[in-house]
Amino acid sequence: MQEKNLVTQRKEQKRNQILGLIRHSRQPLSRFDIKKLTTYSMTTVINTIQELIRQNLLIEDACSENNRMGRKPVFLHLNPSGGYFIGIEFNIQKMHCVILDFAGNVIFSRHSDTNSFTVTREFIEQMEHHIKNCFDYLQAEKKKVLGIGIGLPGYIDMEKGIALHYAYIKDWIAVPIIKILEEKFKIPCFIGNNISSMCLAFKWFGQYRQEKDFVFVSVRTGARSIFFVNGEPYLGKNCSSGEIGHIKLAGGHKLCDCGQTGCLNTEVSDVSIYHK
Repeated sequence: MQEKNLVTQRKEQKRNQILGLIRHSRQPLSRFDIKKLTTYSMTTVINTIQELIRQNLLIEDACSENNRMGRKPVFLHLNPSGGYFIGIEFNIQKMHCVILDFAGNVIFSRHSDTNSFTVTREFIEQMEHHIKNCFDYLQAEKKKVLGIGIGLPGYIDMEKGIALHYAYIKDWIAVPIIKILEEKFKIPCFIGNNISSMCLAFKWFGQYRQEKDFVFVSVRTGARSIFFVNGEPYLGKNCSSGEIGHIKLAGGHKLCDCGQTGCLNTEVSDVSIYHK
């Protein structure tokens, strides 16, 4: 049984790597291109791609360049209608919801105010409301939803699927977000810190796609930075890295939500600016 699981994991890893290469490449890729980039055998590449085509996740497109010599390559593309992803992201002020098609295009977007919410139950009910709206929008295509991604504020345990703490929601402590939503919608759910998720979006879909090392800085209800090192984000324990909002300011005396005084957040966060 364990050996079978390892085989399945390796197969899944190869499948995801090939999909990732096609998704993030600036140029269309052929089977031969993928073989060079992965060092997999051509048999493995061909079999994996054929399976993805059967699953309607990839489509083929023959090269149209008339001046190309020899046999023209067949390029591979993600099939936009092959599947869909639902994304939710929020902080104390707003909640955003989107549907992405399989090629990463936003096909539906909504947002709502959360500044009147005070307890965990209200935020979870609003998440559920947005997800139901996404299913209603997709109608018969809702069976193609592959996963729900949640960008959460504060500290989280990604492995256990638990939201640990967020200072602006008084009872937001050890909330089992993944368990709640998977039991409700019967679809795989994934969580990450919302700023970390933004950083990944800039890396995967923005102008930093080819960059290996950079710093992403966000200022919203707090100030945070994410360091990308050798193409990977450094998130730290419980997604706590880069909390620059709690750097002490010279002469600072205002009380921060962390219980200390003089933190950067007390001056630059949008909540602090609003109160000013």
